[in-house]
Amino acid sequence: MILIRMNENPGTGYRWQIVTDDKDGFDQTLCQLQPTSGFADGIYEPSTSTDGSDDKVVDGVARPYVPPGAGEWPYPYPWGDRRFDLRCTVAGMTIVRLRYKRSWEERYSWESRLNINVLANP
Repeated sequence: MILIRMNENPGTGYRWQIVTDDKDGFDQTLCQLQPTSGFADGIYEPSTSTDGSDDKVVDGVARPYVPPGAGEWPYPYPWGDRRFDLRCTVAGMTIVRLRYKRSWEERYSWESRLNINVLANP
């Protein structure tokens, strides 16, 4: 199981999206998105930190979305992470692309690539 967490601020309208199309998407015969993180949508986990530190503990329980304005430190909107869970079942290599964009815009502002090399278990 591979857990991917990307920092985001939903109050800006931007959110991380995993690319799943045929052209730029990753090899889904190698790794499958899991329902534990809402498949390609991911799960938003707000930060509960008041000092900006990383407060996440992998516990398998999704935290509910905190509406804008609920976070006081030092931004008006709460920061958090978008989580994606991948289960890789066969050996091989793939590239997972994540794009930070607004749903109503065609262009994205940022793209991150994660190279995954899965080795077969003996």
